[in-house]
Amino acid sequence: MAGILYIVATPIGNLDDMPPRVAATFGAADFVAAEDTRVTMRLLNYLGLKKPMVSYYEHALQKGEGILRRIEAGENCALCSDAGMPCVSDPGEVIVRDALARGIKVVPVPAASACVTALAACCLPGRLGPGHLPLGVRGLPAREPEAEKRASC
Repeated sequence: MAGILYIVATPIGNLDDMPPRVAATFGAADFVAAEDTRVTMRLLNYLGLKKPMVSYYEHALQKGEGILRRIEAGENCALCSDAGMPCVSDPGEVIVRDALARGIKVVPVPAASACVTALAACCLPGRLGPGHLPLGVRGLPAREPEAEKRASC
């Protein structure tokens, strides 16, 4: 039975921001595919874990085939970036696309979102999510009064 490719978000800056599920996923993985093994080694040391690692970054995409073969053979892999969510600013989307094409289960493991954190700290007016768009913003449809009533907390 094939293993699982976990797409694991890592903290941006402060390792104390790591959710328990991220730590548990690293602990349960058979090996780690890391954008930079030196950075990931620090994270694993912080967690008190020792895991085999494979470099997987922009100039090492050829290693993807070996990673996928290991998963097909039953191993679970935690794919991680230096900081943040894989596939956003690194070549993770290549291995994820290939894994899905081969029928390998892909499971995202989220952490705190830097985008949402920055939005909360930048003093923009609140309630900018769906159903909360400001009236009259160019290029966006105006809110319906009924949607406004439903979206109010």
